[in-house]
Amino acid sequence: MYNKNKSKACDARILGSLHMKNTQSRRIALCGVLAALTVVILLTGNALGIGTYAAPMLASFLLIPSLVEYGPRAALTQYAASAVLGLLLVPDPELSLFYAMVLGPYPVLKTVLDRLHPALLRWGAKLAAFNLSAVLMYALLRLVFLPDILETMPA
Repeated sequence: MYNKNKSKACDARILGSLHMKNTQSRRIALCGVLAALTVVILLTGNALGIGTYAAPMLASFLLIPSLVEYGPRAALTQYAASAVLGLLLVPDPELSLFYAMVLGPYPVLKTVLDRLHPALLRWGAKLAAFNLSAVLMYALLRLVFLPDILETMPA
């Protein structure tokens, strides 16, 4: 005789395994689409010529949905993919480095820094992280792309 309870349990196992694959594929699809959209925003900022600081800021907002839905690991993976693609595809090195080193990892870093309890310490850590990453980015930009600029300028 047909046992309804056994059939429902079997259906639940099958649907559960399909749901896990669906969640994994949704995570990959969401992070991939958001990484591609990040590169599009960076390229648009480069094409407009005024997006050196605005485009990386807007692009970093695209990490928030994957951070909220799937956690910091998925957001960091999305960030890494979009940062590498941005460095390879965006012609403006300042714009792509500003995203890759300063504003790109900030949403994930903010979740870590928000756990600090005194508000003054939290604000100080956020300011220090931003300023340190900006100084490192401009130092790298100067060393790699403008190594002899001071020697070529007239006195």
